[in-house]
Amino acid sequence: MDWKKTKDWLFKQWIDHGELNQWYFKFILWYKRKFGNFTYYNKSYAAGYNLVFHDRFETFNKDYWRDSQVWGRVHPDYAFQYSDKSCINIEDGNLVLTNQYEPKSGTQWAGQPSAFKYKTDYTHGEISSRLKFNKGIFEVRCIVPKGTNATTAFWLADAGDVAGIEIDMFEFFPKGDHENHKKQTVTVHWVREDNAPRPHNRFMSPKRYKLPNDITTEMHTHTFIWEDDKMDFLFNGVLIRRIRNKKLLRKFTGPMSIILGNGLTVEPEEVDKNIPKSPFIIDYVKVWQKGSGTIGDGYTVG
Repeated sequence: MDWKKTKDWLFKQWIDHGELNQWYFKFILWYKRKFGNFTYYNKSYAAGYNLVFHDRFETFNKDYWRDSQVWGRVHPDYAFQYSDKSCINIEDGNLVLTNQYEPKSGTQWAGQPSAFKYKTDYTHGEISSRLKFNKGIFEVRCIVPKGTNATTAFWLADAGDVAGIEIDMFEFFPKGDHENHKKQTVTVHWVREDNAPRPHNRFMSPKRYKLPNDITTEMHTHTFIWEDDKMDFLFNGVLIRRIRNKKLLRKFTGPMSIILGNGLTVEPEEVDKNIPKSPFIIDYVKVWQKGSGTIGDGYTVG
């Protein structure tokens, strides 16, 4: 028996099944859908924190953001989508990330010890922060795309490892009719201890929550609170997931980059040259951290 693999597997089972309070949070969301207003979380969740980063996207600030993924235009493990700056625009004071049919091919070095080739059918808008953050509060206000096959995400990643630590503050995936639905997926990824080859060197613990509002036509806020003893995930101020497993939390140390992406999930036989653009509209991104409150405290520029 490989004890390291067995220990990793047992730990994953504990994370997946040990969060009994997820059913309570699902009940809260059901109550809100059924009966309307309900506030579970203390609205002063930023008490004791200082706002260290706030981008309202009046322009696209290249000092703050890359117009690609952290590791380059193409992820080496998922080389089927190309991050293209033509899919990143500022419209009416909002950041708009789109996607489109636009085949690309080439060779990339970023994020790999050696070159790798890619061939993609689609390009999409994806930005990653040059600023790398440790623990704090992260928030986005946005409209999630409803369009065909859109796979939308707001997440944190370790910029030094293309397949390492990752916190998906939200992901929205297309359902059977290829349109986004109201189920927010929250996932944490951590590195296995047996040095398995990438991309199979990670475990993950996803949870899905049906939201009470239409996220595809209205602006809503998604907030992530990352502290030493917990990770909290909120939708419009309502707590929907809490992670308090100490062993898991110790695996997340930072610093990490913020990533916003509007990718596509398309099977090869479903490639559509006329796929409509599906906008991911972002009003703002905010980060609070504990410190002096001077803009620039709490992060480093990479």
